[in-house]
Amino acid sequence: MARVLEDVLGLLDAELPREGSRSFKSTGSGQKSTARKRGPTDTTTGPAAQAKRQKNDSKPATKTSKKNIMVVGIDAGCTYSAIATGIYGQPASQVKVYQAWHKNQNKCKDKVPSRIAYAEENDFPEDKFGNDIKPDNKSTVWWKLRWGDAIHVSQNNLRLLEHSVGAEVMRLPEGKDHTTVTTDWLHFLYQKIMMHYHDFLGMEAFDETTFHFCLAVPANWTPEVRGLFLQCAASAGIGGPRGGVKDEVIFVSEPEASTVAALQASLENNGGYAVKNSCIMLVDLGGGTMDGTVHVVKKTRPLKLEEACPQLALQCGGTDIDRAFHSHLKQIFGEAFINLPSASVCAGSAFMDAFEDIKCEFTGTDDDERVSLIPLRIPDLDEEDPAMQKAYDFRRNSVRITREQVKEMFEVAVEKACLLVAKLHESIPPGEDKPELQTCILSGGLGSSPYMRSRIDEHVQKYFGGKVELVQPERPWPAVALGAAMIGCERGQIVARKSQYFIGIVTHEQFDAEKHHEDDKFKCPLLGLRAKNQMQWHLKRNDEICPKMTKTIKTYAAIGRSRSDRSRVIISQRLYGYQEDDPPSRLNDSVRCVGTIRMDVTKIVETKQREMRSSGRRTPLTIEIPINIDVIVGSERGVLEVQAKCGRQKLDGTTIHYEKDLE
Repeated sequence: MARVLEDVLGLLDAELPREGSRSFKSTGSGQKSTARKRGPTDTTTGPAAQAKRQKNDSKPATKTSKKNIMVVGIDAGCTYSAIATGIYGQPASQVKVYQAWHKNQNKCKDKVPSRIAYAEENDFPEDKFGNDIKPDNKSTVWWKLRWGDAIHVSQNNLRLLEHSVGAEVMRLPEGKDHTTVTTDWLHFLYQKIMMHYHDFLGMEAFDETTFHFCLAVPANWTPEVRGLFLQCAASAGIGGPRGGVKDEVIFVSEPEASTVAALQASLENNGGYAVKNSCIMLVDLGGGTMDGTVHVVKKTRPLKLEEACPQLALQCGGTDIDRAFHSHLKQIFGEAFINLPSASVCAGSAFMDAFEDIKCEFTGTDDDERVSLIPLRIPDLDEEDPAMQKAYDFRRNSVRITREQVKEMFEVAVEKACLLVAKLHESIPPGEDKPELQTCILSGGLGSSPYMRSRIDEHVQKYFGGKVELVQPERPWPAVALGAAMIGCERGQIVARKSQYFIGIVTHEQFDAEKHHEDDKFKCPLLGLRAKNQMQWHLKRNDEICPKMTKTIKTYAAIGRSRSDRSRVIISQRLYGYQEDDPPSRLNDSVRCVGTIRMDVTKIVETKQREMRSSGRRTPLTIEIPINIDVIVGSERGVLEVQAKCGRQKLDGTTIHYEKDLE
């Protein structure tokens, strides 16, 4: 049996009364408090504590040495996925892209289509993935776009997305949600690379090898979304114990990984744009998101980067061009197109693969009236209608599309990419110590488009007055996976980041009639009149985050005496986030719950009760417990981590729990 006390922590803004006291004189508004003031409640651990944590974190999880730690960078993309591999401690230049996605080993590609065909929806003995799926199979695609709702994109936007391409295209199999599909896809990638290493290393060496998986995620994925994605990875088997070893998972952002890959490639080619003290912007254009970041190169060998501003991402990508294509066809053909089976027109169909070829080859310099034919049988069209004759080739059963129409479909992606460049530039704080922006790197699958490059280059030259050069890495398509593996191999390339959000908890503090709502007033048995629902922000937007950086929250809990001394006592405290400027000082609907910190204080309560009984004192009605919560915002794993202590005693099992309440 356990007592769970929700959001009971108070700000330790006064000295707690002498232990065992059964009453407390109010120090609320209207009375002068004699309590000794404490220091700031939002602190970073000191050098000694940081050094100790660094020493502890550097210890290997198992007895294996660094020589047999394999690094796997994973880019589970919206439309395509990629894997890159390396060895921990080896130079980033040794990282390779995994290419054996086809059964025919002579046919290699850097990526695999992010598609799943479930056995229960097809006549299969087992599920199929990626290249094993045929165009006429019923498959699940673009499932990663549904994580957009998890980052608080409105339900209305999701409905618009479904409407633009058809709900059937965006459908999920019955009984599955986006997290289930994500888990299945990650499990496929995991099995693929582990089978490769099993065959390559041999069973004995494989069983003794530790794997570090570096998962790349969009820049706008908040801590709670990363936490949910981590749960999916764990459910897929990634990063858990495996025989006598324990694998690990770390997160990196997609634009950060692309930046590292691009700069490492530049260094291998005699430096290029990777110059010390240079300021470099990167724009990564993917299938579902456009991510961007700006870094200052602090050192080149080894590579050391410092973020100049918070990373940004826009919910737009190559799929938006596909959506524009579908919208165009719906407008022309109406119900005749809408009623077609999804297998005929969704991603992975022969029809959309043909359009993909047109997108990849489109330069924008061709004759606007040039027509491409895309085979698609659309029944019930009026052959006598001039509009149908212009849009459809009845003899070849093909859709007719002009270069001018393709250009219009690209426009939404062009506008968003140019907007991202402008927003990133505006986010760079002014200062004489900051070097001027010199280079803009264009990366990602959509960034490989010659038309996108020409349009963005045109915008960059105009926007920056010719002072910034647009460049492209040699391999922009798998850059995210490459960079993720490079970060896993060398670690420490990013020496400082900028916080994208506010992080804090809701507490109660000394009541002030001029400051607080009357509805928030209550009497604490330990510290008198208090005001609940008060937001305490311990990490602020634009704060600099260094590796292993920790924010300490000084709080206390007033634990009422339990009817049963045997009951466990769990404190459940919500952690909140806020992404806009000027966060509220009081809890309201604008803040979001990042997760719930759970702390087991049973041993602390039992110890205090035993001490009082042994000294002949009665257990008080209320037991006071000072608690320091350490939120590790600079965790090497790329996710929020927490620790909690009562004095010097560590509260074992302190964790953040993420609710899967975002469908």
